[in-house]
Amino acid sequence: MTGKRLGLGLGADDYVTKPFSVVEVLARIKANIRRTTQYDDTREEASALLCVGDLVMNLSDYTVTKHGAPVTLTAKEFEILKLLLKNPYFY
Repeated sequence: MTGKRLGLGLGADDYVTKPFSVVEVLARIKANIRRTTQYDDTREEASALLCVGDLVMNLSDYTVTKHGAPVTLTAKEFEILKLLLKNPYFY
């Protein structure tokens, strides 16, 4: 079985082969974020806090802490982290 078939068969939504372009990877990330944010209106904001282990994301004031210490993120990094934390099957 090829790597692509195996990965997609195990639940992956996408597969990038080497050599790959950083521009292509970024475009795929943006497309996945766009699909999730624009077309998935079924979920309501259940809580203003997303917690995984010692990582806490506050959606109300756009802050992230790890072990209680603030983590500095760009707006895009915050959105990517939020997407990952809201969709645990990604990691």
